[in-house]
Amino acid sequence: MTIRQQLDALLVAERTLERIKDILFYAEQMHLPAQVAPLTKGMLIYRARRQDSKTRREFKHQVSFQPDPKKTEQNRGNLKENPVFYGSVRSEEMGHGWFLACNEVADRIPPPCQTFAVSVWRVKEDLPAMMLSSKEEQASGMDIARRAYHDFLELIKGVPPDQYQRAVELFDCLGEEFSKIVDRPDDYWISAAFAHLVYCNLAGAISYPSVANHFMGYNVCITPDLVDHHLELVGGQLIQYQVEGHRTFVGNYEMFEGKTEPFEWKPMDPKYAQYRPWIEHSYGHP
Repeated sequence: MTIRQQLDALLVAERTLERIKDILFYAEQMHLPAQVAPLTKGMLIYRARRQDSKTRREFKHQVSFQPDPKKTEQNRGNLKENPVFYGSVRSEEMGHGWFLACNEVADRIPPPCQTFAVSVWRVKEDLPAMMLSSKEEQASGMDIARRAYHDFLELIKGVPPDQYQRAVELFDCLGEEFSKIVDRPDDYWISAAFAHLVYCNLAGAISYPSVANHFMGYNVCITPDLVDHHLELVGGQLIQYQVEGHRTFVGNYEMFEGKTEPFEWKPMDPKYAQYRPWIEHSYGHP
């Protein structure tokens, strides 16, 4: 059976970490070093939380990862009840990281208005992260992803012939799992289980192409124990997406600096909101 067939069969059988580890090799056999693209010192990571228009988050833990495992649902990079820090990183070609983060949590079918609290974090020291992009189109919009992808192509040339095809198939399967569009959290199980094995055995962070941003940026997942050591909060903004007909207007309305708690929210120049008024609404939509 191919790796894809084994994974598909696993989805209708008993799902265990032991079984998926058997399918996806042990770390020494996965030829992963070429896929390690560190989050480098000084890099900015953007994290968005969707909310109502009245809330003002005041403390660092309110803009970081979900601290309560029981409230943590399964997602692309984590198993249920296993919190991780999710964030977005722009490529060199993208001008703004704020909107990459908003797009990750925005409704697919946009309501008239959505409000996002977006925090920005700076990497304090290099943090190795497993880069999961196995196809040219997934890496095409990201400078770091392109380098990792081409490094992988070079390294895989040295893989023993009896392992070569399986290594290529493995990364094709992982690329599919970390880039497919799903309808429910349960459909993330393969990528979530693989990410869990990486956290436990290889690295405390992974990165993968951003489907929501058409591969023009990438997402990172970092385990909670590494967040305080490797990240520092720089500040944040309140952003609204306002929909009128077929157009979406994006406005930046308030900001805070992360030096002190509670945060001191301050209004931004109206030009950053395109001079559009703030819309009051409950969570989701007006």
